[in-house]
Amino acid sequence: MKAVLIDDMKPALREMEYLLKKYSEIEIIGSFSDPISALEQIESLGPQVVFLDIDMPQLQGIDVASVILRLDQNIEIIFVTAYNQYAVEAFELNAVDYLLKPVDINRLDKTVSRLLAKREVAKEHLDNKVRIQSFGRFEVFVEGKKPVLFRTEKTKELFAYLIHNRHRGISKEDIIEALWLGMDYERAVKQLYNGIYYIRKALLQYGISREILSIENNYKLKIELATWDRDLFVNLMDEGVRGDIEALKKAESLYRGNYFECEKYMWSISENDRLAILYQKGIVLLAKSYINEEQQEEAECLLLKAFSINPCLETVSEMLIELYLISGNKAKAIKHLNLYKEKLSIYLDIMPDIKFEKMLKNK
Repeated sequence: MKAVLIDDMKPALREMEYLLKKYSEIEIIGSFSDPISALEQIESLGPQVVFLDIDMPQLQGIDVASVILRLDQNIEIIFVTAYNQYAVEAFELNAVDYLLKPVDINRLDKTVSRLLAKREVAKEHLDNKVRIQSFGRFEVFVEGKKPVLFRTEKTKELFAYLIHNRHRGISKEDIIEALWLGMDYERAVKQLYNGIYYIRKALLQYGISREILSIENNYKLKIELATWDRDLFVNLMDEGVRGDIEALKKAESLYRGNYFECEKYMWSISENDRLAILYQKGIVLLAKSYINEEQQEEAECLLLKAFSINPCLETVSEMLIELYLISGNKAKAIKHLNLYKEKLSIYLDIMPDIKFEKMLKNK
């Protein structure tokens, strides 16, 4: 994997370079003490992973990561920081992990293993010609190239809606109601026909036949050689809840954010809720497995990621606080409870269950 390192402290850069040399799978292609210079070169370098310091005077690592991910959503971010209070913000940007300075080699082993495992899940399905990503940012990839560019956001939404309904035909009236509700019918039909034309045109540039989209009585996508993260996630979760822990790990790595989270399509809300519940169930099972195996760091990272995606899930915060208390870190438990209170107040205008205060008083 091609890696870029960014840290304003040159000794920290040299230390990370030294530590990463033991991993034959990691190739360092760039090392920067100036984040602005790094951003100027990141696209031409084309890294697969960036090890990024969070606290830099020129530009905060969280902001640098946001820019990197806008350039390429598939670049993996690993934050390196002297302060663990940035953990939730790190996972909100879908970081693979965060490392505390000074970096412990055993902890780095776990981070690199997590990184490689995540890449392996994606690699297993690269044989398929089309890869559809609908968790987090919606993207369509063809044969490993950059994402398909659609003429307009509405054209992209139309394609997303057809993918969402790809296992059944969808009528013209249903499409118009979902995407152009309230618009004059004749104008909406014209918008639909234009959208279909531009979808076919965009895909044709990637060598995909116009026959991919059949129009008979209904509209239906026929992507035979396609990997859709939503279908893959559901299948793996089904295996996971039946006891396959490895399937749970693979499913969790696919969940880069909520379903069409960045696009916020109104028609996807009910499916998003269903998938979020499935994700929560899997997270709880996987976290319990890590805790039973005394892998507290893995459990913490997993629960923090789940919290960053949906901070209102009671079970996730309860498990995280229990984990901190069992580990003897009451200060972290109190800090997380305060953050949980803040998020509940913002999103739901409620307070946590009284049991959380009781948990802390009993320790």
